Amino acid sequence: MFSPSAYNAVGLGTTQLYSRTLVYSYKRHCVVKRLGEWAGG
Repeated sequence: MFSPSAYNAVGLGTTQLYSRTLVYSYKRHCVVKRLGEWAGG
């Protein structure tokens, strides 16, 4: 059984990890897109 505070802490940790991954993949996507435009002319 999880206490509500422990559950909230886990949820908060997952949300931070998810948003961090989302920002990282977004930045990487923008860099790849920009490189593709630069290479493709």
